[in-house]
Amino acid sequence: IMESCMAMYATATGLAAESYDIVVGKTGPAKLVPSNTMKFSLLRPETMESAFVLWRVTGNRKYTDFGWRVFTAIEKHSRLPGKGSGYTAVADVNFRGGNPEMNRLDRLDSFFFAETLKYLYLLFCPPCVLPLSDYVFTTEAHPLPVLERPPFSQ
Repeated sequence: IMESCMAMYATATGLAAESYDIVVGKTGPAKLVPSNTMKFSLLRPETMESAFVLWRVTGNRKYTDFGWRVFTAIEKHSRLPGKGSGYTAVADVNFRGGNPEMNRLDRLDSFFFAETLKYLYLLFCPPCVLPLSDYVFTTEAHPLPVLERPPFSQ
């Protein structure tokens, strides 16, 4: 499943669209193609959450490498210019124009800061920061300490 999630970031901007179509050709494998009406990116956190958990569980560097590619794509295509500036959603993940400012939406959902950036940060922290053996994450990426372990987990 994670390989499919990572494949959704194989766009001109390196960011995933909101929705995809599966296009089956006469030859070759099926392709994921951003849907024409939903080719924008709201910078959702779910794939970064999965990359973080899979990196912590497996130690496989492909997840940190993937996270770094996504982070640099966010910095290039979503970050507003200027000191003290913020971020914005992206209008078209397959935008090939020269200036990323022409491809920005006037919106940004709070989950970008609360979850997407938090999981990207944790993806590059040492495993001793919020270890998965001692914390669980809520659906909103809030770490909660494990207070009592069930007997079968010891």
